[in-house]
Amino acid sequence: LDWPPYSPDLNPVEYIWLYLKQAAFNLKLDVWDITGGPEHINGVLSKVLLIAWWLIKNRIVRALVNSIKDRVEVVYQAKGWHTKYQFTI
Repeated sequence: LDWPPYSPDLNPVEYIWLYLKQAAFNLKLDVWDITGGPEHINGVLSKVLLIAWWLIKNRIVRALVNSIKDRVEVVYQAKGWHTKYQFTI
């Protein structure tokens, strides 16, 4: 194929960001209440993101993996160009 080797439509991580952001938001961390220097703040935010990652349901990850056939077909039909593929569970 004469297409770029990378397509965001084929990368499941591109779709998981929405769920990660929502899970982190649901933890209701007020970033303005975090005290300390940049290293401490980065540590707290890293822990929040790790907790948020574990809150993402396995069914979402499985559905993303199982959707690869559909995503490949959409990218193929678009000849490697941008698609409007919408991941739904």
